[in-house]
Amino acid sequence: MEKNNLAKIERINKWVFYGLVGLLGFLPFSSWIVSLTGKSSISLLRDLFVGLIFLMALYGVYLKKKKIDKSLWLFVVFILFGLLSVFWREDSLMQWLRGFRFIFMPIVLFLSVSLMDLTEKQKSWIYKVLIVGGSVISALAILELVGVRIPLTTSLSSTGALVSEHISGSLKIPRLQGVLAGPNALGLYMMALVGCCLGIFQKFGKTSKWLLGIFFVVLVLTFCRSALIGAILMLFSVLFVYLKDRFNLRIAVTSLCLGLFLLAGLGLVVYSNASTKDLLTHYASSQDRIKQYERIWDTRNEIGLVGRGMGTAGPASQYSLDGTTNRWTENIYLDTFEQLGLIGMGLLVAMFGYFLAASYKKYGMLEYKSAFLLTLAMAISGLFINIYTGQVGIFLMFLISGLMISKNNMK
Repeated sequence: MEKNNLAKIERINKWVFYGLVGLLGFLPFSSWIVSLTGKSSISLLRDLFVGLIFLMALYGVYLKKKKIDKSLWLFVVFILFGLLSVFWREDSLMQWLRGFRFIFMPIVLFLSVSLMDLTEKQKSWIYKVLIVGGSVISALAILELVGVRIPLTTSLSSTGALVSEHISGSLKIPRLQGVLAGPNALGLYMMALVGCCLGIFQKFGKTSKWLLGIFFVVLVLTFCRSALIGAILMLFSVLFVYLKDRFNLRIAVTSLCLGLFLLAGLGLVVYSNASTKDLLTHYASSQDRIKQYERIWDTRNEIGLVGRGMGTAGPASQYSLDGTTNRWTENIYLDTFEQLGLIGMGLLVAMFGYFLAASYKKYGMLEYKSAFLLTLAMAISGLFINIYTGQVGIFLMFLISGLMISKNNMK
């Protein structure tokens, strides 16, 4: 390769790195900034970052003159199928575009990062940015416990501004949200950071253990059941692998079964107590989900293979630009099915399967370990919540997955 091209590639890697730092610095605070200013267009800054990173990544591939690994075409096909849904969409073009941004911008980021060869020093700085962002958000959330309320709205705020108070259960326990788009968004963000603490953050020694404790406590206090399930699943997975490697498979399986039994017993005790039952049921939310599942089943033939088009379900439909019905099932698979039909849901499942298979092969490496844990947690949590809620958590999953394979994607 010519020296001139090598110099260009090095510069491109630097600009991609700077773009990632800017994006990761902006994401945790984007909802807060939008709420304070009343300008939803500010969220387009996220797309601008991702778009520029993608273009630079493509230019880097062109300069290297190497072929892209065939496995990445799964994600390209998924994006192209989402783009094609514009031809059978039910909502307006703007609402379709909003839905497309929710689902596919994190996947575009994954493709961009996976095509680049960032240095270990650059990756280390990216992890430090994640730590700083998570620590600041956690501090702002913990301030709520001591009665310090962070302003979430101003006189400029408009429809869709952040709600200042969320209550869980008949005990009237406040749910932490920090400056994110609600407790569920904060819960998914903390769940992603827990996965990072169990993997890539271990590069920073004992700091990772302290961060793990802080992030897990904040997650618990969001009372986000789905994120808590994902975090516990990650902890059990790490424990299982540790016991299997340290002792044997029988002890690992026995310990896992015992832990699950104790956890189920604790859940049963909480559920059977009238004063704490709402902590699990969140009032009528469980019943509302069942109604949505029944609606999906009743309209399955109408949805069919290709769905209703982007923006017709999920978080994008919560404040629909068309004023149409909010079809939010709080299930990433059903929301994807409604928007992109059976084909789209199949591509989503295949995507998770690819991440799990690719990351498990080298589980002993920290990047692979975090990617595996995050994918596993998101895939299971997605049964109970749309994991694109708040965006930050899902962006971290795709970022770590991209970094995981960035050195192995070119032939």
